[in-house]
Amino acid sequence: MFTSDQVELLLRIARDTGEGQTFADRLGSITDTLSRLIPFTSMTVWVADPDRPEDGASQALFRNVDQRDLERYVEEYARDDPMVRSAMSAPRHPVAMSDLVPTRRFGRDAFTGEFLQRQGIRHLLAIMEPMAGGKHFGLCMHRERGLRDFTRREREALRIAAPDISRAAAGALLRERCARHAAARHDAGSESSLMGTVVLSAAGDVVHMDRAAERLCAEPGGRVVDVLVAMLERQARPATEGASRVEAVRLPDGRSLRIQATTLATRREADVLFVLERLEPGSAATIDDVARRIGLTPRELEIARLALQDLGYREIAFRLGVSIGTVNSHMARIHAKAGVSSRLALANVLTGRTPLGRHDR
Repeated sequence: MFTSDQVELLLRIARDTGEGQTFADRLGSITDTLSRLIPFTSMTVWVADPDRPEDGASQALFRNVDQRDLERYVEEYARDDPMVRSAMSAPRHPVAMSDLVPTRRFGRDAFTGEFLQRQGIRHLLAIMEPMAGGKHFGLCMHRERGLRDFTRREREALRIAAPDISRAAAGALLRERCARHAAARHDAGSESSLMGTVVLSAAGDVVHMDRAAERLCAEPGGRVVDVLVAMLERQARPATEGASRVEAVRLPDGRSLRIQATTLATRREADVLFVLERLEPGSAATIDDVARRIGLTPRELEIARLALQDLGYREIAFRLGVSIGTVNSHMARIHAKAGVSSRLALANVLTGRTPLGRHDR
């Protein structure tokens, strides 16, 4: 259905969801790629809370759109725009103006006959994506008169790309909230704690963030905040209080960050507690984290810890009250799960000094 070039553009959009420090930078870069996939004359991107329409869009990006025209749209024409109602009633599904207003009726109402005609716009394609906390991400592309309508392939491309673009928007907004929170805490000091806590509402608002978490969220590359967004989307859904999940993030300096998310309350929009722990090479927490990621059983982890103390198979067997053959079998499975063939390589992987998948066999 898609050419190899179009597939590459879709993959680039997915890869670039963490690029850019601000909403404008991140969405600007991604929509540049989107314009190559689905050409448009102008475009509007926004995030809004449908339960608080009086607040308007909490964040927006406009491309080739005059701000004064948007103000006029909100004041005079928004209530007559069938695109918004249709996209809201069918989230995650692209909607085109031609689906709602056939050619013979185009120009006979105030919205298409006055507003769109004045802008020189003939074709529109929009989609809405639900976000955490009940907010909605919206994107609408416009084409001027004289250009063809959006094709089925372009609609499908937008359907595929929209979740990634929405995730990019959520990550950028959360990063900006974290930055504002940190700026307000001008007395953050220089303590060197390796563990921090963050509490986020389902809408992504920062309920609490301690000083260590501020620094961990500010790690270069923005990967930490993007993982928080992804975990929040899953964790804030209706769930049992206390339900938790753990993920690991590789930091630019080669160290790992373990993030544990726990639902704090059982309700429609629960707050989520995140515990962020930077794992130092060789620490017990690092060994536990690597063991979890490669799937060691409790017994295998126990044997691996003894092996890290440079104990031989005979002494390990003696301490655990098992045969040498049993220890040998366990060690073979441990090596296989870690993807190594020597004790030195195993030690480097388990202590986090060598990233998984990059060890010397």
